[in-house]
Amino acid sequence: MSEQQMGQFGRDELYDHPNTSSFVKQACLRHVHIVPISVIDRVRRKYDAKSDIHLVYCIDDEKGHACAIALIKPGHELARDSQFLANLAAIAERFYDR
Repeated sequence: MSEQQMGQFGRDELYDHPNTSSFVKQACLRHVHIVPISVIDRVRRKYDAKSDIHLVYCIDDEKGHACAIALIKPGHELARDSQFLANLAAIAERFYDR
């Protein structure tokens, strides 16, 4: 993989938009944008570094563990699919229950 193809983490946030289901919010499902190095070098603030490739994950703060759930593309389109997000939230809930 060339350096141009490699990426870095950009904006990191919860799935907590007003139309996000309460089940997804309760699962504290998060995503971080995977941004090509060639792009992130031009971004002034990490918060502004966005892409359409998302790493979806959750964190169990009590145990100090994280769970990478999926690498999705197109991230923004899939994030608007409530059933898709519900499926990912169900995976997060199983992680918390362990």
